Amino acid sequence: MARGPLKKILQFLLPARCLVCRDVIEEQGHICASCWGDLTFLSDAKCDRCGIPFEVIDLKTQDGAGENALTCPSCLKDPPPFHRSVSSLLYDDKSKDLILRFKHGDATHMAPAFGQWLAKAGKDILERTDYLVPVPLHWKRLLKRQYNQAALLVNELEKVCRVPALLEGLERTSHTPTQGYLTKEERHTNVSGKFVVPSKNKNIVNKKVITIVDDVYTSGATAKACAEALQQEGVSEINILTLARVARL
Repeated sequence: MARGPLKKILQFLLPARCLVCRDVIEEQGHICASCWGDLTFLSDAKCDRCGIPFEVIDLKTQDGAGENALTCPSCLKDPPPFHRSVSSLLYDDKSKDLILRFKHGDATHMAPAFGQWLAKAGKDILERTDYLVPVPLHWKRLLKRQYNQAALLVNELEKVCRVPALLEGLERTSHTPTQGYLTKEERHTNVSGKFVVPSKNKNIVNKKVITIVDDVYTSGATAKACAEALQQEGVSEINILTLARVARL
């Protein structure tokens, strides 16, 4: 790490910039106070299964509301195949721009900051996690994009939390269309049954606690499909950890 006069020269030539607005700040890999205030970090007032913020659903109009004050009506009616889903940010206009630059704009320098945010948001589940598994890309999409954003997040989490990464814990078997323009029902059909645990890792994940890591939880279709693949191999507990979560689809 550069120190003293060399550090000052580098700061002058390559000043640290906010990850969001690109204004000059004191340290690399951070965001300015103004942009920090614009991002919506999720509170504890959310479903303890899927992680949806309670402020975006009207519990009084939902069947099953009140049976469990910590679980949303949707999860009470149709429990997901994972134990918990936790996200750091609400996926809104501000965080969307940030995440899309990371995902599609080669802004991989953002990964260390995101790893810190994920570690804080997922502290409870990470403490009992045996392996971190990224949501995989199909090899054709990986070839085009050159990197898997979920794998980058896993690598940073491994550094911060000392939880081992299992980068090939899941494999995507089909080159499916992107989920972006699909309805909720189409998303589930698009990815259902499209993930498997590679043969070399089946014994590794058996009876282990696995945390699946991804950039955004949208409809839950991908998370559920990944969890179902792990369930088939005898994983004892599955959790989901994402950088951001869509409030509604």
